[in-house]
Amino acid sequence: MTIKTVSPSKNRTMLVIHLLGLGILLYLGFWQVERLKWKQAIIANYENNRNKPVALLPEKFNLDNLEFSKIRLQGEFDDKNSLFMFSKSDHDGQIGYFVYTPFIVSPDKVIMVNRGWIPAAIKDKFSQYIKPENNILGIVVGAGKKNFLTPKNDLKNNVIIYLDLEEIKQIRGGKLENYFLIQEDSSNEFLTPKILSPNFHNFHFSYALTWFSLALVNVIFILIRVWR
Repeated sequence: MTIKTVSPSKNRTMLVIHLLGLGILLYLGFWQVERLKWKQAIIANYENNRNKPVALLPEKFNLDNLEFSKIRLQGEFDDKNSLFMFSKSDHDGQIGYFVYTPFIVSPDKVIMVNRGWIPAAIKDKFSQYIKPENNILGIVVGAGKKNFLTPKNDLKNNVIIYLDLEEIKQIRGGKLENYFLIQEDSSNEFLTPKILSPNFHNFHFSYALTWFSLALVNVIFILIRVWR
């Protein structure tokens, strides 16, 4: 009976592979811990701010203190620069667009506003339907981040898949704040207001636990190879 032994070079190779795997697993675990802190901060902001009384736009704006709160603005919409985000209706699932229009508070302060949803059939006639509004109420929302699988926006045709305020500023120029509003009180009956329903599924702790558990298993394999 012969006993097979693992050559030292092969053992070293496997050890290196396990060490690399350990590094990757630890990175993923700590990344999920950071994501957990980020999600907890968003939830805390939502719980703290959603029931605050309606306020006027402050001169010094702090998104962390005001996100998900309601503010009232005076100014005018820049209708010619409206953007249309392809989406289903929050109410009945019809295909259409959410309308995003810059709202000019002053020459130095322009805020993007989600004015609501319209059916696809009236997108190209939007300017014919819209009525002027100079005093609006909206919920403050921080701009999200693009998923790497999300298709590119088509700003030349005023159609967007996601709201990238930095991209809009770079391509179209002008000023634009780093947050947007969801309008609640539109006087335009054909606009269906967006329903703010934050997705607060928080699985980051379980994800982190999974990665750290796999890292522990990897440590055991490493110790076994070192002790051989």
